[in-house]
Amino acid sequence: MIVELVDARKKYGSLAALDGCDLKIESGELVAVLGLNGAGKTTMLKTMAGVSPLSSGHLIWDGRPCRREDLERRRRILFIPDTPFLVLERSVLENLALFLDAYEIERDAIFIAELLESFDLLEAATSPVSQLSRGQVYKTGLATLFAVEAEVGLLDEPFASGMDAAGIQNFKARTWAAIAEKSSMVYTTQLVDLALQFATRIVVLNHGKVHADLTPDALRERAAEKNDTVLAKLIS
Repeated sequence: MIVELVDARKKYGSLAALDGCDLKIESGELVAVLGLNGAGKTTMLKTMAGVSPLSSGHLIWDGRPCRREDLERRRRILFIPDTPFLVLERSVLENLALFLDAYEIERDAIFIAELLESFDLLEAATSPVSQLSRGQVYKTGLATLFAVEAEVGLLDEPFASGMDAAGIQNFKARTWAAIAEKSSMVYTTQLVDLALQFATRIVVLNHGKVHADLTPDALRERAAEKNDTVLAKLIS
């Protein structure tokens, strides 16, 4: 699935969170979105997912304008915010079932057990989400993403989610496997070193606009030149 923002603008009162943002995500890409606080990273993900409507500009899914009523294409995208959309009083298993039902996907018990085990959630499977740690809550959100096998995953700050090292490694491995199957993943971060190691493409957002759109190697070269003030602020 191809997701595209064209001259995307999003205002909250007088604040322009996106200010003429142009970005196209192709199938099979792992895209890290870098930017300082207030750069517009979270807003960009929300608009790409169709969760937050643009003030002006265009959101295009597979060559057609996004329509809220287009459930078929909406089911091909999943946005995981820094606090995942989960029903806190329901268990991990019940939340997975809610997502699978919404996406009209069936999974057998072995698939679900292996998925939860990989995120070290099997023992907590029947526990209400409200009783879980922050890292476990985010891992539950990631489990919903990999359970429905969304073609486009949009993740807000997954590496600031409180996940333990094993959870992060499992997330990385599952992400690379999804990319190999031509799904795409877009995640936000402020960690330049991490983005350089875990991305096929890096987008630098600044004041609601795409400041740079480069491969990791090209970004290293640009940073080494030390004449890009926006990159300098991210790296310092």
